[in-house]
Amino acid sequence: MKLPLLSTMSILLCAFLCLGLSQAGELEEAIKTAQEGKTPEERLAGIEILAKYDDQQTTTVLIGRLWDQDEAVRLAAVKALEKRGWKPPSEPIEAQYLIAKKDWVKIPELGEDALNSLVKALKLPQSDVREKACWALGEIGDPSALEHLRNIYRHDKSPQVRMAAKSAMDKIQAQVLTEQKKREERPFILYLIIGALAVILLIMFVSLIRSRKR
Repeated sequence: MKLPLLSTMSILLCAFLCLGLSQAGELEEAIKTAQEGKTPEERLAGIEILAKYDDQQTTTVLIGRLWDQDEAVRLAAVKALEKRGWKPPSEPIEAQYLIAKKDWVKIPELGEDALNSLVKALKLPQSDVREKACWALGEIGDPSALEHLRNIYRHDKSPQVRMAAKSAMDKIQAQVLTEQKKREERPFILYLIIGALAVILLIMFVSLIRSRKR
């Protein structure tokens, strides 16, 4: 027995609606799990589902997972973002992305734009991440990082991290002293130049007077 065309269309429409609701429910649940899952395994499962979608909402959630406390979750977020061809829209987010990816060589090139992300990385539980964050702060050389590095040097449980913090502080302080010395030398050099110009002008003036007397 053939169903009327209208009934067939109604059934298909109902099926599509059910499918859409099912997908919407899955997406909503995956977002909640990726963000609020109590264990890394739960958050990884949420990210795995989010990787199937490619929209602004899921991209925003994945960017947020770049700061997950668990390293595997951060790397899963990186891979999911790269799979959809995502590129960091700004330098601070690029720093966040590179830290999650553990691509430390490129981070100092971002300069001051990477400072906040690196300071945040000093609080992550992985000691190797904190150690590399100290190194990157030393490479950037911004004096505003000294307070954070000093705190790490005093309180971090890892000897390697404390050593990295001390090395970074020494490097930054050396750069600060060098810049200070340059600033102090500039007036002295300027006075020398002015003095030399004055002597030259005096010699020219004396020569001019003598030539007129002749």
